[in-house]
Amino acid sequence: MDRIGAGGLPIPSTEWLGTTTPAGACIATLTSASFNQVYNASRDRGWRQAALARPGPCPLSVPATVMLGGTAWRRAIDYTEASSLMRQLGTACFIVIAQLTGLRPGEAAGLRSGCCTHPDLDSVEPGRHLITSTVYMTAHDADVNHRSEGEVRDVPWVAIARS
Repeated sequence: MDRIGAGGLPIPSTEWLGTTTPAGACIATLTSASFNQVYNASRDRGWRQAALARPGPCPLSVPATVMLGGTAWRRAIDYTEASSLMRQLGTACFIVIAQLTGLRPGEAAGLRSGCCTHPDLDSVEPGRHLITSTVYMTAHDADVNHRSEGEVRDVPWVAIARS
């Protein structure tokens, strides 16, 4: 960061409470410093003022390898975009899973890691996967009281594998 500050290079920045400020979490990750060290250095070395004058991106070191029409989707993913992109990806996955399986929204939201098993070729047609999840609408106890926590569905959903 001293090299960036001395060289007049852009400071990794983000918007916080309506003002441009150094991206503390990003800088801490890049420099292996603690958040407190970054905060103190930002205050003591003038990075806050520099970020206002020379705001810069915060590219993640994760490669963006997706191609759209033979062109890279983007050169890099910025730290400040990561949470929004993750939310959009989760939404897209939710829509696709619900559409292809017939899961209700609550059932799709209840999916957990490991819920999709590879098909047993003797019991399911090849190319189909079994998905187990929690059902809420039909979950009842022995006295026929609704169980709001749900229960694991007796019969798994069947999803067709991508061809």
